[in-house]
Amino acid sequence: MKILLFTDLHMCPRASIINKWGSKYPARLENCIASVNWIECLAKEHDCSFIINLGDFFDRPDLPSETITACNDICWSDIAHYSLVGNHDASVSSLVFNSTNSLLNTKHKIITEPTILELSDCSICFLPYIVECDRKPLVEYFKTVNRSKPVIICSHNDISGIQLGPVISKTGFTIEEIEANCDLFINGHLHNQTWVSDKILNLGNLTGKNFTEDASIYSHCIGILDTDTLKVELIENPYAF
Repeated sequence: MKILLFTDLHMCPRASIINKWGSKYPARLENCIASVNWIECLAKEHDCSFIINLGDFFDRPDLPSETITACNDICWSDIAHYSLVGNHDASVSSLVFNSTNSLLNTKHKIITEPTILELSDCSICFLPYIVECDRKPLVEYFKTVNRSKPVIICSHNDISGIQLGPVISKTGFTIEEIEANCDLFINGHLHNQTWVSDKILNLGNLTGKNFTEDASIYSHCIGILDTDTLKVELIENPYAF
């Protein structure tokens, strides 16, 4: 089975690196539309069973009219979608109130709490954003998961001890506890695309925005996961800023 994953679109009209007007919408929104439409076509080309958005599809919990209108130009495929709620999507730590809910009529299942999806060849554990003061040890969230199959955690959270620009992250799940509790951990939230370890992929943001990103170092990619081999093929977004 193949699954397409992407993260951190941050769909919004403007950003510090791009503030001009396009042909119909602000250029930033037109870039987001092109990026998502590319994803939907790519998932069909690769015969993916479903698409997972790892969070921060939107840049804020209260959407401006330009963003709401621009969503009408996204050509959603008929493939099922799972969308984690990220910190930018929600206004409160419960995640129940979020802008991602605006996608409910487009085959999206919105993930606001830790959720297990048992497939025939693996177990997929969804872990939306957790505020640091509420964070529990990772093992507490998926006690009932079937460990006789490979366990894949799809997350939008902080990871402690990794390099983030000029600093080392001091909050979040540790690399050690992540590796002890799954066979593969694919994370959004932290933007800079990199393999943290053999088991931990920081997928990175789909297209440039304003988070001190350096596109000459970090790629803007989607991942296509083969659940039979647990290998992830990274494909760079041709529409990324």
